[in-house]
Order: sequence, then C-alpha cells, then structure tokens
Amino acid sequence: MLTDSLAVWYENGQWNPFPHPIRTPTQHNNVSQATRITQGIDGPMLQLVVDEQSLWIASKTNGLYQVDRKSGQIRQYRHQPSDLTSLSSNQLFCLASDPIDKSILWIGTFGNGLCRFNKRTGKSRRFTRQDGLPNNVIYAAIPDQQHFLWIATNQGICRLNRQTFQ
Repeated sequence: MLTDSLAVWYENGQWNPFPHPIRTPTQHNNVSQATRITQGIDGPMLQLVVDEQSLWIASKTNGLYQVDRKSGQIRQYRHQPSDLTSLSSNQLFCLASDPIDKSILWIGTFGNGLCRFNKRTGKSRRFTRQDGLPNNVIYAAIPDQQHFLWIATNQGICRLNRQTFQ
C-alpha cells in the first residue's frame, strides 16, 4: 500500500512501515538526465513493486523511482530521447515484476509501448506496435509462470514470450 507519504507492506505475517519519507519537495539542477538521485517522488504514484533491496514506483508523469529500503535513497529513471535504452516515456501506466527473472520489471506506458527494465543496469528494452503489439497504450503487463507476458492495450490483449520476445 502506498499513500502520499507512507509506504507499508505485508510480509511474514505483519504490516511493515517503510522507515524513510518518500515525498519530499525536490529541486533539480539537471532534469535531462535519464537516471538521477532525487530527494523525493514528484507527481502521482500509480503502482508499486517491492523486492529485497528496493521499492519500485511507477509515476504518472515522472518515470520510475527506486527507493532503497535500507537507506531511503531515491533514484529516478526517466525517458531520455537520445538514449534508446532509457524508458520510452515518463508517463507510466503499469508496473510488474518478472516472477522468473527477479532483475526484470515490465513497465507499460501511455502511448510509447512496453519496457523491459533491467534493475541491475537501469536499461530498458522497448516494445511497440512495430514489434507486434496491438497498440502502444499499455494498461497492464502480467507475467505468468510459463514465460509469457499478457499485455492489455486499448486495442486488445496479446501474449509475448519473455524468452524469445515474440
């Protein structure tokens, strides 16, 4: 669960509060960087994925945030037009962790397709209509245990093999 300034999750039979603030007014000197350390999360937060090291937060207009669970340090990942391995958009719709490869997040965007985000490298592989998606507006991306990703777009549902990308 994520509210305006508090994150909690249920683990090992109990609710765990996140000990660090995640909403702090920010001032940025260089907003063109694809990855940067920031003081807080700007804009509406849509979805949250929790792993052993971090909270991963998809924002409506400001890309992806990584919040370190131990230190509270916040790193922001943004679309960078000159970097084809950055997120394809800062307008995110959905976020899901890969159940087989824990280093991968699947991120749906509003109009710029799907991103396969590598948490270790901070790099993305992009998928769009040119790669066979029905549409570039991705409402949901749900991985299953059989190596498929089920993708809901505003032009229908499709299935992507997470190993072959077909």
